[in-house]
Amino acid sequence: MYAILGTTTKEGNKMNFTYSEIQSKETHRGVSYTAKLLWNGKEAGTVENKGLGGCDSFYFSAKDYELMFTAQAKKKYPTLSEPLDALVEELWEASLVA
Repeated sequence: MYAILGTTTKEGNKMNFTYSEIQSKETHRGVSYTAKLLWNGKEAGTVENKGLGGCDSFYFSAKDYELMFTAQAKKKYPTLSEPLDALVEELWEASLVA
């Protein structure tokens, strides 16, 4: 199961973040999960949440992926204090209907 969140570069090339290999379970304070973030099919990193009420943790495989994901999150959610979490939540919800 995966969800795709697309963006287009200045050159007009379509590029996608993909959220895949989701593992989750209910906890007493929420949902804990781990998922891979892919960029155009290449592993860009991992996102996880321990399900204890805190923010997501991100582990990017390269600084460029972190910068691209962060830029996309801030562009899409400019007024939120945790835009990366909001972008991951969007991917999570999309994966539930995929």
